[in-house]
Amino acid sequence: MNMSLPSLHSDVKCFMLPACSAVQCCVRSPELKRNYEVHFSIDHCSQSIHVQIEKVQYVKTLHDLKWGTSFRFYQIKF
Repeated sequence: MNMSLPSLHSDVKCFMLPACSAVQCCVRSPELKRNYEVHFSIDHCSQSIHVQIEKVQYVKTLHDLKWGTSFRFYQIKF
């Protein structure tokens, strides 16, 4: 399969994990002078999406998603 993907910002470095259902990234924040670990995966068995920033994790089932729309993930509650 030949695919063309958009380029990532120079402050973001990612790699695909061996199972090919997860991506792990290191995001550099020059403003905060800090790096963050970000993890995104799809669990085929539980049919869910997992998003993790550092130690904060968010899980959403695929059945609960409204396809074609975006959602936001916050580390703090407003």
